[in-house]
Amino acid sequence: MEQVAIYAYKNVLTTGFEVQTQIDECTRYAKQKGLEIVGVYADIGTRQQRTKLLRASRQGKFSCVLTKSPDRLGRCDCIRILEKLHRNGIAVYCTDGTDTKDVGRLLDLFNVGEFSKKEK
Repeated sequence: MEQVAIYAYKNVLTTGFEVQTQIDECTRYAKQKGLEIVGVYADIGTRQQRTKLLRASRQGKFSCVLTKSPDRLGRCDCIRILEKLHRNGIAVYCTDGTDTKDVGRLLDLFNVGEFSKKEK
């Protein structure tokens, strides 16, 4: 069974995307796909748990990160975070249907990051 870590993030300046809602959605997704949840990392306004997630990825504590959408990992630095995870051999699954096991999807995700910057 593939081991995953859930990551959820909420910006304090916006409404919606509540952390617990994201965690619940990821938990349902993991159960449907037969994934074993080995950790949950959640940030509200800061990225301290994301830093811990990246450290745990370097230590091989899981093989995949599960999040609501790529922009939960970071708006302006989404691609940088995805590259770090890929260097550590970690795939990213998103409940919105995006998954980065296909490295060619990184270009698509880059476009998501660019649109996110414009939305700020």
